Amino acid sequence: VTVPFWIAFQNYMKRQSSIWTRQDFLSVLVNMTDPKLFEDLDSPQSRAVDFILNDDALQLPPMSGNLIQRYALIVFYHSLGGDSWRFQSADWTVVSAENQVHECEWDFVTCKYGHVIKLKMEEQVASGALPAEIGLLSNLQVLSMFKCRLEGTLPNSLYELALLETLNLGENILESTISTKIGDLVNLERLDLHGNMLNGTIPSNIESLENLETLIVSNNYFDGTIPLAIGQLSRLGYLDLDSNKLVGSLPANLGELTRLTYLSLHSNMIEGPIPSSLGLLTELRVMDMDDNALSGTFPIEIGNLVKLTTIGLSFNKIGGTLPASLGNLNVLKRLTVVGNLLIGTIPTELEGLTKLTHLSANLNDLTGTIPTHMGRMLSLNQVFLEGNALTGTIPSELSQLTKLDQLLLQLNGLVGPEPKEMCSLKIKKYEADCTIKCGCCTWCY
Repeated sequence: VTVPFWIAFQNYMKRQSSIWTRQDFLSVLVNMTDPKLFEDLDSPQSRAVDFILNDDALQLPPMSGNLIQRYALIVFYHSLGGDSWRFQSADWTVVSAENQVHECEWDFVTCKYGHVIKLKMEEQVASGALPAEIGLLSNLQVLSMFKCRLEGTLPNSLYELALLETLNLGENILESTISTKIGDLVNLERLDLHGNMLNGTIPSNIESLENLETLIVSNNYFDGTIPLAIGQLSRLGYLDLDSNKLVGSLPANLGELTRLTYLSLHSNMIEGPIPSSLGLLTELRVMDMDDNALSGTFPIEIGNLVKLTTIGLSFNKIGGTLPASLGNLNVLKRLTVVGNLLIGTIPTELEGLTKLTHLSANLNDLTGTIPTHMGRMLSLNQVFLEGNALTGTIPSELSQLTKLDQLLLQLNGLVGPEPKEMCSLKIKKYEADCTIKCGCCTWCY
């Protein structure tokens, strides 16, 4: 392509007014990049320098305000396999005298007053490690690279981004600990590192993140205890620590997180009783603590959490009875307490759970009869009560549950006859003991 004379002349004059060598550039970067990286002429850092000096249409002078920003982004590009990224508009390495693209116009980049404030690229065909030069983007507020195949460790320079509000590096292949320097990111509102291979403990100085509203570090290899510091994050609304190797007991001060709407701790090794202070979390919608080693009894204070839609306490060691206060949770949709040590009868107060669609209380030691009031819980779709010590007959009132799709009652002490009304429901999975002579069952034991 023939470049118009006036553009060529303009670029020539720009070069003449800002002639500088590679060594000049490296002297500017001496405190920003490890000098050893420039010894490899194919390193991302060397390629960034060469691009800016030789191929960049903008031909920035040494004192340009956005020189370092542009350099950091080009290093970022080459460190993460930028040649394989899917671009929609502006490629980061456009080399054309006719198309002098400012870095603020590149895909995935958002600027304010010429400074990069957001890097957001999700589910990209990227690969590689975050370079230390990410810390040169001192105005960055959002770094979101969900599912981009990032690997390696989190660079220490990441913790120097003092204006960072959102850090989302979920579902990558990162391997490292979270540095205690995380406490320096005092403006952070969202921290999402789920689905990586991170390990070590959750730093206690996370308490410094006074603006944090969302903390998601699930599906990693974190160990140690849940730090008391988390209970001091007064703005926290979403806490997800599930699927790690956390041990110890639940801190009682979690009850001070009065803005919390989501609490997920399932699939850890947390033990001890459920603190009654959790009954203070009146904004809570989801409480999932399945698959731990929790013990003690089911706190009656849970009945204060009238906004709860989900309770998951399966596969723990919780004993005692199901509290009658559960009947207060009139928007509850899912209650799972499978595989615990629960005893006693199913409370009649549960008839107030008119929104409940899923009830799993199987593999406990519940006694008494199946209460007739369950026939008034008209939203029920799945009921799993197998493996208890229930007696009596199947109440005919269950035939009113027209939305019922699965009903498992086997391995109890139930007797027949089966109410003939049950056959009208056409339940897809309906199992009971063969001694009941359940003509409508899909399977008997």
